[in-house]
Amino acid sequence: MLDLLSDLRYHDDEDLSVQLDVFEEQRLEDEEELLTPEGVNLTSHLDVFHELFKRVRIALFDFMVASQLFISIYKLPHSRSISL
Repeated sequence: MLDLLSDLRYHDDEDLSVQLDVFEEQRLEDEEELLTPEGVNLTSHLDVFHELFKRVRIALFDFMVASQLFISIYKLPHSRSISL
């Protein structure tokens, strides 16, 4: 489709040229919005999958570490008097 739009630029139609310029500006803005602050391209299934996998893995690791810390603290002899 972008090839077709670039071919249309060669026509001597000023209104069409203005519309194509506006379309191009909006397309660039849309592409910028599709990138998250982390740099994940939301139009790429692979990028989205990797980002979700990374976040789930980190969240699971955080949960496992927190669980182990809680169990360790709970097993301490004086921990029963500690309010969590």
